[in-house]
Amino acid sequence: MKVITPKDDLNNLQDEDVKIFLAGGMHSPWRAELISKLEDLPNLVIIDPSLDDWEKEVGEQSADNPKFVKQTDWEHQGLEASDFQIFYFDPSTIAPISLLELGLFKTNGTMLCVKDGYEKSGYIYYMSRRFGLPIESSTTALAALIHLRYYSLAKIV
Repeated sequence: MKVITPKDDLNNLQDEDVKIFLAGGMHSPWRAELISKLEDLPNLVIIDPSLDDWEKEVGEQSADNPKFVKQTDWEHQGLEASDFQIFYFDPSTIAPISLLELGLFKTNGTMLCVKDGYEKSGYIYYMSRRFGLPIESSTTALAALIHLRYYSLAKIV
């Protein structure tokens, strides 16, 4: 397993790898929890768009800010290149960008995780029902689903 971050070049992704994009709130440890549950999967590439310090590394969210445009382009390239898009929603944030990305990138590879108390959970459950997207309530259940889907795509020799 390999984790790709915004400091890495997405143009070097290999076709034989199974690629997962992580979208969702930044205020809980869900990414580390999920990644630790997927470490046993060979040929897995996790595309993690999170930054240590958004304000310092990117700054103002403006289409005129080259750092912002570069980060946003990287994220969209990662979403487009991924086999699975994971959207995680918890009560610590509304995650408006993740909601927007979910609307744009709902595919048969999209998997959802919504925690109790998430303010916009009605929308997430609607998207799940409307587009047949699997929805879980924990990183453990999400990891189990990813394992099942991974083996349907993996080209393991």
